[in-house]
Amino acid sequence: FSQDDAHIFCDQKDAGEEVKNFLDMLTETYKTFGFKDIRLTLSLRPEKRAGKDEFWDLAEEQLRNVLKNYDNDFQEIEGEGAFYGPKIDIFVPDAMGREWQLGTAQMDFSLPERFNLEFINSEGNKEKPVVIHRAMLGSIERFIGILLEHTGGDLPIWLAPIQVNIIPISDKHIDYSKKLSKLLLDEDIRVKIDETNERLGQKIRNSELQKVPVMIIIGDKEVESKSGSVRIRKQGDIGSLSEKKIVKKILSI
Repeated sequence: FSQDDAHIFCDQKDAGEEVKNFLDMLTETYKTFGFKDIRLTLSLRPEKRAGKDEFWDLAEEQLRNVLKNYDNDFQEIEGEGAFYGPKIDIFVPDAMGREWQLGTAQMDFSLPERFNLEFINSEGNKEKPVVIHRAMLGSIERFIGILLEHTGGDLPIWLAPIQVNIIPISDKHIDYSKKLSKLLLDEDIRVKIDETNERLGQKIRNSELQKVPVMIIIGDKEVESKSGSVRIRKQGDIGSLSEKKIVKKILSI
């Protein structure tokens, strides 16, 4: 179990802004992975809790105001906050429509008290900070599983384990395929060569089933001209490109 957990120590009056900054980063990250339909909840004070009510009042209002800027339909859940403070939870649906809680931002009044934490504020006085526990993805293993279900394994090229599949039509095209592979590897492009004895159509089919973002087919013409016939997933055949143009095209996707 791995979690991208981090903790922010700040003045309570700045806690709302810190949570907003975190949510800005979180939503941008989720969009990068293709998660656009997120749901936000605000869990309020439980019956048994740490801290004074005035702190809870301020913290809940800060988080409420932050959420209003993101989603006016966010849900408030009474009594479901942590004992040490209110929290925001972020939910995403998987391919089957089931919701999973991933990210979270939680205010903590208890930890500074227990460890007697203090800082000097702008007026020169000692003050206890608020701790914000935040995790963007939550369990990394769970996130990867949900991402694979969400995309059906069709990952963006920057995330795909194999970015390019080079397909030599026959054995005599393997040597040039290896030269092209080295050229791509030198540009930090993840590439493999299909050296199986399958027919060309089956090799192409296998690559499509594996959802490799880019295929490069190598035949006599490509060996002679030092080029490759390029196919990009969801775009189709874009024709024959020189070695330099192949690299440029892949890096631009």
